[in-house]
Amino acid sequence: MQDWDKDGLYEAVKDMLSREEFENKVKEAAAEYGELIDEAAAAMVVVDKLRGDFFNVVKISDLEESKEVTLYARVEFLGEVKKFDGGKVANIVISDETGMCMLVLWDNNAGLAEDGRIVEGMTIKVINGYVKKGYYGIEVNVGRWGIVEIDAGDIKGYEKNVKLVDAREGIVNIRARIKKIYPTKIFFTEKGERFAASILAEDESGERLIIIWDEMAKVLQGFEEGDSIEIKRAYAKNGELHAGAISFIKKLAAYDKKPE
Repeated sequence: MQDWDKDGLYEAVKDMLSREEFENKVKEAAAEYGELIDEAAAAMVVVDKLRGDFFNVVKISDLEESKEVTLYARVEFLGEVKKFDGGKVANIVISDETGMCMLVLWDNNAGLAEDGRIVEGMTIKVINGYVKKGYYGIEVNVGRWGIVEIDAGDIKGYEKNVKLVDAREGIVNIRARIKKIYPTKIFFTEKGERFAASILAEDESGERLIIIWDEMAKVLQGFEEGDSIEIKRAYAKNGELHAGAISFIKKLAAYDKKPE
């Protein structure tokens, strides 16, 4: 990733601020984040506010592996902050009008989720994130050399549904009918019990098996074959379609709207 330092960032705005003014704004930005970010990250915030076009902004649908990106997004789902030796991480589903992906925040940036500064439904700007392939498909990682600005303005999230046969990779929304419900299976792992149910779903594009995990599998007990459903934040990987911890499933009165 681009290793931005405070001195290099000052070069981008030295025609606008004296060094003393810049240093003061950096301190103010760090204070706004509750000292969760270092001086380099705070300098990024200052530069971004003064030169909004300094960091190249992309849409989620245009993300490419191994690229450094800046993007605007809406927070759709906030996962639990996990701690490990030497750090912590937060997994967040974000969207814009073009698609959805996972945003992975590390260490100090994860602290923004831990202390409630980032919440579901809010808008954010991710600056200098790093794109890679993850468990849920393409994802944006924000670590030492990136920053997240909160309350980034009016941003449209992703509301479209995809056809079952078109859900090939990544996080998607679907609407379908349940054609068949298969028995729930229980797996015993080092971390405890896991539950997996499967349904055969159908829409106008055809049929698709969807694997429903853990809490979502328990929710499925309230559904019947023939029910129309909507699954928010399902995810496709390795040719399979899943609904799990990041997903939400609800019953529809009728499946009367075709996926867009």
